Amino acid sequence: MDLRERLSLLGYEGKSLKAMLLAFQHDFHIHSSGKLTRKTIPRLKQLTQGNVTLNLLARVIYSEAVGEPYNGKVAVGAVVLNRLTSSDFPNTLVRVIIEPLAFAVIGDGRFWLKPNLIAYKAARDALNGKDPTKGCLYFLTQINQLPNGYED
Repeated sequence: MDLRERLSLLGYEGKSLKAMLLAFQHDFHIHSSGKLTRKTIPRLKQLTQGNVTLNLLARVIYSEAVGEPYNGKVAVGAVVLNRLTSSDFPNTLVRVIIEPLAFAVIGDGRFWLKPNLIAYKAARDALNGKDPTKGCLYFLTQINQLPNGYED
């Protein structure tokens, strides 16, 4: 599979190859000053080997739900998928994941950590319809919860 095909799988189309690669770098916060970096192509290949949807979802789950119980990991995956069906969010998985302020792990680089088997299992469960959130579009991880006695 060539680079253009890989970028197309992620929704990057209709531009020059360089412009598509630079857009990918920008969207996934791969450091760039308008030039291609050495990390771009290996990271593109990481996302587009095998099942692209499963790979993307497992990466979000692994990096976003560290320290969560298994059900919390599935919940993160379900929230991402619930956003795909909501008119309030973009209509592609890549756009949901890279939406500004949606997932801190994109900007801070944790998205690029290699997901473990549990993250892939949680992603498969979410893709197969398991949704502990019952349709929620947002989540609050246990680590980020407000202290007892506080309400938002």
